Amino acid sequence: MGELDSIAVDPSTWRRGIGRMLMSTALHALMADGYREAVLWTLTGYEQGKRLYESMGWHLEGSARAEGRQIRYRRGLASARR
Repeated sequence: MGELDSIAVDPSTWRRGIGRMLMSTALHALMADGYREAVLWTLTGYEQGKRLYESMGWHLEGSARAEGRQIRYRRGLASARR
């Protein structure tokens, strides 16, 4: 199981494809290392990030840590070539 922390970029660069490129690079690296699944932790109120993650195939799993300040997404990596 691979694990990522939030993918975040400066708000002044939002909507330019940078987050999507970072995520794609991370997913391909996990696949190259042989992982078949991954989890991603992100801040509970990080709506911009949630939209990116969900658009790239991540699904909210429901787990939380850090006293509820972070939530976990999960996805398979066979479809990382999006």
